[in-house]
Amino acid sequence: MMSSKKVVIMVFSSALLAGLSVGATAPVSSLNILNYEDYLSKDVVTAFQKKFAVKVNLTYFDSEEAMTARLRAGDKNKFDIVVASTAALPTLAREKLIRPLTLSALPNLKNLGAATDLVLQRFSVPYFFGVTAVAYRKDKVKNFLPTWRVFFDAGLQQGAFAFLADRRPTVGAALAYLGVDWNTTSAPDLAVAQSVLLEAKKRSFGVFDSPKNLDLLKAGKINYALAYNGDTVLAARVNKNIGFLIPTEGAETYEDHMAITIGSPNAKLAHQFLNYLLDAKIAAKNADDTGNATPVEAALAFVKKENQQNPMIYPPYYQREKLNYSRSLDATTNKLFDDVWVAFNKAR
Repeated sequence: MMSSKKVVIMVFSSALLAGLSVGATAPVSSLNILNYEDYLSKDVVTAFQKKFAVKVNLTYFDSEEAMTARLRAGDKNKFDIVVASTAALPTLAREKLIRPLTLSALPNLKNLGAATDLVLQRFSVPYFFGVTAVAYRKDKVKNFLPTWRVFFDAGLQQGAFAFLADRRPTVGAALAYLGVDWNTTSAPDLAVAQSVLLEAKKRSFGVFDSPKNLDLLKAGKINYALAYNGDTVLAARVNKNIGFLIPTEGAETYEDHMAITIGSPNAKLAHQFLNYLLDAKIAAKNADDTGNATPVEAALAFVKKENQQNPMIYPPYYQREKLNYSRSLDATTNKLFDDVWVAFNKAR
């Protein structure tokens, strides 16, 4: 699961490419990736460019809704690889925005171990899994209550807080607070969730993407916020006063995958990149650098011990029991969630 709505494009040029002779005429292959910010190790990208003598272009999005809209608008023919959750992948495949993988071009799939069956209908490769919950300032909120009530009960508010600009975990937080199923299909349930969200938004500092929420926490402008655990890990490396907790009512867990777009300009290189990320040592490096948990079983032997033991990255089993996957929604239920989200974003 991250940047501002302004699209940021970063182009990494390897030293190998920079060293090409002035008279060289062979075109340099490019790989275009649509991803969240800070969700791919820069060192891994640089190493891939040097190994294959290519250029990698990264474009960032801040929500899956924004990513899907871009692909529908024609960017399915511009980008080679896109990052998406298991909840979004069925829609991307059904709408022919992503293409089936050529599994023979991915020999490192064997490194997934038990996660090999997560190659959903041959359309994607597991990338990271994580948790969307509550990041907070340990020095500003003593004895912080591990409950969604600090967002939705005005009497329990513990200073300034911010919501996350991500539909499913934000609406899900209200549903969990109400004791309702995270993936409810009930219009009345969602109407009540909308009501508590609108009331809480009036008291909030605002609604931002996860990196922005962590920036606000580091600056001391808010005391707590919804955020992704990977972003929280990176922020905690800078500010030791930043913590992360999973509310007693439960929170979202997610599996993000990488898929190749239907109109990928360089599908062969895209497969090479996916296979590269499945290398055990590369997967471990990518996970360590970004503060995320890898589904690549063979990589665990190389993941730093302090990261494997970090509960922000790998929550203990008793907490995992509280986590909910956001399932793919049918058209009717998706519209119900959309209606809540639109009303929430319009509210002041």
